[in-house]
Amino acid sequence: MKRLFVFLFFFILLLVVCFVYMEVGSSGISFFGYLLNGGDETSSRIIYIRLIQLFSVFISGASLALSGFVLQRILKNPLIDPGITGVLSGSALGYVVASYLLPSFSTLFLFWKGLFSFLFGLIPGIILVLISLYSKDSIGVVILGVVLNVFISSLVVFVQSFFDPNTLSSVFTWMMGSVGINDFRVVLVYLGIEVFVLIFMIFLSRYIDVLSIGEVDAQVLGVDVRMWRSVFLVISVFLSSISVLLTGIVGFVGFIVPNTLTLLTYRCRVLNTRDAVVLNFVLGGIFLVFSHMAAKVIVGGYELPLGVVTGIIGAPIFAVFLTNLIFR
Repeated sequence: MKRLFVFLFFFILLLVVCFVYMEVGSSGISFFGYLLNGGDETSSRIIYIRLIQLFSVFISGASLALSGFVLQRILKNPLIDPGITGVLSGSALGYVVASYLLPSFSTLFLFWKGLFSFLFGLIPGIILVLISLYSKDSIGVVILGVVLNVFISSLVVFVQSFFDPNTLSSVFTWMMGSVGINDFRVVLVYLGIEVFVLIFMIFLSRYIDVLSIGEVDAQVLGVDVRMWRSVFLVISVFLSSISVLLTGIVGFVGFIVPNTLTLLTYRCRVLNTRDAVVLNFVLGGIFLVFSHMAAKVIVGGYELPLGVVTGIIGAPIFAVFLTNLIFR
């Protein structure tokens, strides 16, 4: 009964947040009024854009939350996050390199951006997994991730220096967190991929459990630790690259959401890892949708970069967790 209540609560919260998001906008057009009375071509276009943004932001948030959840489990470190570890910066570097090397009018441009984002995001992910195999210091792994993040971010700025001013402006805006896709068919493709990955992770949730108890115990249970850790690393980087393509670099979502649900799981003993996978997907989407809604209304007439809002929310929470881990 408690498990059903938790899922029902998050489902209702998702509906409420999505409806309020569709109502919020600088144009003053009401989504509820549009549903009741219809509207002209301009109103339809505005509602259509809001719907695309809603799906894009939700998919990105869900991707980041699942990516952070997987990284925290396979690295056995609650402070790990795709942004902190450099995975997001690596994916962003791949996106920027693809934007520089390939013509934007190419029909395969989105495919190459996705491929480059995935491959470049793998690099810091592989480095962290290798270090975690030989290091028992969780704080050291986090610090290494921060160093990688700074280094890769510097490379991103270096590549950007070769862009022309117009392209540089759009890429910089996207880097701060921006919803750039305006084709609903593309967003639906990403949604289909995301749902497929979610179902795949649900079926493999028992391996996440085994990896989280430790390498020795996992081997005793007959699990190939290196193989499954590599599988989940690829999944995590793939999810991060989807987020980068949809909304640019958005930090702390993969840290806040999994840790919040971990606290909830301790209180609700009926929730298992399979439930945690589903709830990370839902809550991650809710959190980023809410953050984007806040970004549009905090400053009247101006939309703040999405990464700024999540940074303002996430940085103090991360500092509290880090302080508790150091001084406990």
